[in-house]
Amino acid sequence: MTERTLEQRQQDARHKLETEADVWLASADTDGNPALVPFSLAWDGERIILTTDGKNATARNLAGNPKAKLFVGDSRDVVLVSATAQVFPQAEAPAGALDLFADRTGWDARGLGESWVVMVLTPDRVQVWRGPDEIKGRTVMRDGKWLESA
Repeated sequence: MTERTLEQRQQDARHKLETEADVWLASADTDGNPALVPFSLAWDGERIILTTDGKNATARNLAGNPKAKLFVGDSRDVVLVSATAQVFPQAEAPAGALDLFADRTGWDARGLGESWVVMVLTPDRVQVWRGPDEIKGRTVMRDGKWLESA
């Protein structure tokens, strides 16, 4: 397989975030106890939007420790996102977040109960690869900014 350019990897990462239905999210509580959970996702072009019951471990983890990792795709074509999360009660979610989530995922979390929250994850670092030949150059975003070609 031919190694992709930085631009192609970035385009492929955006495409996966826009079209994939599922993401695995890893979080940890303040004691470092991990949780790995699948979620439906919506991408607004800058942030990943997820929703869950605020009583769930992931929501509690991110409220206390906002660092997370998200895995989109499979191990042979992966987008790995390191992100910082904000957790909002649904009534305080960013404008349009729940509409986008409902449109993108096909289900609406509104009305599921007062305890449901919106988790908004802003990427800090994005890595993309399709196997060992793409390990070099896998970072396509650093410090929240898409990298530019040299």
